[in-house]
Amino acid sequence: MKDDKSAAFEIETERRRSQVFLDGFLRAYGLRKFKWSDRNILAVLEQGTASPEEVRRIRKLIVDDEGVLEGDVFDHRELWGRDRVPLVMVGHPYKLHAPGLSLLSEIVGLGLDVHVSGDSWYGHGTAHVRVSSPLLENYRL
Repeated sequence: MKDDKSAAFEIETERRRSQVFLDGFLRAYGLRKFKWSDRNILAVLEQGTASPEEVRRIRKLIVDDEGVLEGDVFDHRELWGRDRVPLVMVGHPYKLHAPGLSLLSEIVGLGLDVHVSGDSWYGHGTAHVRVSSPLLENYRL
């Protein structure tokens, strides 16, 4: 069993590593945090190449009439953008389940970029899911 100092050191090391990861991502694109809202989610989804009907169908899988759906792919969610343009939706799920992976596949079908990795700046054993507009690369500093 770990002593308190060892556990505290590991937590602080993880926190610092996560902050470096996040800072690097934000610095590369000059992004700032946006509100996770139906309007901003729709703005990201519309930046792909899909029809408005298909975008609305996928949006309903993320946001229903009651508000933003919780959990799975977009657990611990964040939305980032620049110059009043929402560009990136990020989730930090503990696990990805079949419905979430199916949703990500459908999002790719909208013409958006999807990146999934096991290393998340949220930490605590979460994965990193990033859905970004093809326009994101235009913002690289």
